[in-house]
Amino acid sequence: MGRASGQYVQAASPDAVSPVLLLRVLDMPPFSNPEEKTSGYFADSEEFLSFFDEAGNPEAYAPVGLSFDKVSCDNGNKVVSFVLKLDNVSRDFCALASQVQIKGCRVELLRAFREDLSDPEAAQTIMAGSIQGWSITEYSIEADVTAPLNLPMRTPQRLYWPRCHWRFGGQECGYPDSCFGFWERWWKRTSSTYGTIDDTLTADLERISQGIDYSNINPGGQADYYNARILARLIPAFSETYTITVLHDDAVKVWIDGVLKINRWVNESATHTCTFAATAGVPVEIQIDHYEKDGAQRLRVQWSSASQSLEVIGSTVETVKAPASLIGAYASCGKTFADCLARGNVMRFGGFPHILRTRNPREVWTKT
Repeated sequence: MGRASGQYVQAASPDAVSPVLLLRVLDMPPFSNPEEKTSGYFADSEEFLSFFDEAGNPEAYAPVGLSFDKVSCDNGNKVVSFVLKLDNVSRDFCALASQVQIKGCRVELLRAFREDLSDPEAAQTIMAGSIQGWSITEYSIEADVTAPLNLPMRTPQRLYWPRCHWRFGGQECGYPDSCFGFWERWWKRTSSTYGTIDDTLTADLERISQGIDYSNINPGGQADYYNARILARLIPAFSETYTITVLHDDAVKVWIDGVLKINRWVNESATHTCTFAATAGVPVEIQIDHYEKDGAQRLRVQWSSASQSLEVIGSTVETVKAPASLIGAYASCGKTFADCLARGNVMRFGGFPHILRTRNPREVWTKT
C-alpha cells in the first residue's frame, strides 16, 4: 500500500490545505445475484465530490459523516481491527446495504486535499481491510473492519525534512553551518559556450559531495561541452603551508580566499599546484572552475602539507564545509520543494507536526 505519492506531497505543500476523508466499499455482491457486484464511494463532506475509483476512473463520492475509532492492536503493534462509522447516509443506501453481502467486502479509507481532487494520485491510503461485521440504522452504518497494518499508519502520513525547517515555519535552514562537503554545479553548454561559466543558469547537475575525484561526469548525459563551479570551505588541521594539487582535463581555475592561484583556462590534460598559508581550524574559501571541451574529462583535487599526507580533499572527515554563500542563500523561506531535495536532504515519513490540530477535520489546516 503506498504511503504518499509525489502528487499527494505536492498537493499538501501549500500553507493552507483542506483535507477530506474518502471511503471506498468495494465489490458488494447482492443476495439476489452475487455475480453482479457493486461498490460504494463516500466523502466526509457537505456535498458530492468528484474523484476517482480504485481503477482511476472518475467517480462521484456521496456526502456522509465519516469516523473511525476503537482500534485494536496485537502485541506486535499491528492494527488488527477498527470500527468505521458512516453517519447521515441516505435511506436509499441503508436499504441497499441490507440487500448486499457486506461481510468480507474490502474497504479503503483515504485522505486527500480538495485543492487537488482532479488528480487520481492525489489521495493517500490511511487504512484498508475487510468488513467482518456491521450494524445498520435508518441513517447510519457501523462496520467492524480487520486491517493488518502498522499502527503508525493510523496517522495521516506525509514526507517531511528534519534538516529543512523552513518548510514548516522554523528558523533553521536545511543547510546548517555544520553541513560538510563541496557544493557542485554542472552546466551543459555548447561548442561555443563551454568556456563561459554562467552561475545564474539552472544547473543540470547540482549536489553536495565529500571529495572531487571525477572522470567523465557527463551532466545530463552530455559527454562534451560542459562546465562547472565548485565551492567549499577547507578546514586545515595544521598551522603550516598547504599545497593544492589539481589533475585536470580540460581547463581549470582555482581561487583560495578570493585570490586566483591556478589559471589554466585552456584545453589540456595536466597537473598543477598552488600553495597557501593555513591556520589550524580556520576555514579557507576555495572556488574551482572547470570546463570539458571534448574527449576524456578528469578532475581530481588533493592537498598536502608537512604534516598532512597527500589525499583527495574531503577524504578526512569534516575537513570540507559547505560555502558560506550557500548557507546564506538558504537561510530563509521561499525555496521550492525541489530545492530541498536537490541539496541531499534526508526525507522522513510521519504525521503533521507542523499543522495546527483541529477538532473539525473539514476545516482548513494552516502551517505554523
